[in-house]
Amino acid sequence: MTPKEQRAYELRLSGKTFKQIAADLKYADASGAYQAYQRAREVVSLENIGEWRLLELERLNVVQEALWEKVMEGHIPSVNALLRVFDLRAKLIGLYSAEKHQVEYRESDYNLDQSIKDMSEMIDLGVKYAEEHGIETLYMQRKHKRGLPGIQKPGNEFEV
Repeated sequence: MTPKEQRAYELRLSGKTFKQIAADLKYADASGAYQAYQRAREVVSLENIGEWRLLELERLNVVQEALWEKVMEGHIPSVNALLRVFDLRAKLIGLYSAEKHQVEYRESDYNLDQSIKDMSEMIDLGVKYAEEHGIETLYMQRKHKRGLPGIQKPGNEFEV
């Protein structure tokens, strides 16, 4: 990549149009600047992405420095702009990347049948306690609504 192509690439990254790049770098027209940018882009690869990341971080530092005084004065648009700079910086350095967690599963001596039996016994004890103390439970309400054997619905004594 020639220094001129690299400069065209940098200017494009900074937000300049191809027409502006052509004027800055003395290309005949915007198409010359575009072609230089494309050639530079082909050279830029994952190998030197770290350099470009550092360059972008430096640019964000410059923007932060320019905004800082107004932010400290409480200028809301500047505060919002600085928050955007913080957000871009965090994305650039990967702070928002998902954390990786390792999950381990070990087969235990867990017995599903025994657990079901234990839970059933606990429910029965709870229902028995509620009945003994006159506490109406959801279980008892459902039994009344369904008219289960042994439970008579109030007011329905004559239903067959």
